[in-house]
Amino acid sequence: MRKGRRSAAARTLLPIVIIVAVAALWPFASGRGLAAAPTLTDIRALDELKQWFNAERGHARVILLLSPT
Repeated sequence: MRKGRRSAAARTLLPIVIIVAVAALWPFASGRGLAAAPTLTDIRALDELKQWFNAERGHARVILLLSPT
């Protein structure tokens, strides 16, 4: 009877241990570790946009244009 209790506890605990392990290792799955959060840049002139765009060559870039009208 004691053996039955141990296996029931193990069956309950094992999925929890697996979930915690996967959650802890998930950021390192890509091999790059934790990445810095992207930032938004407020650009006031077209020349600033050109400089920034050319400086980030080789990286993914997203340009978000917002208009108040």
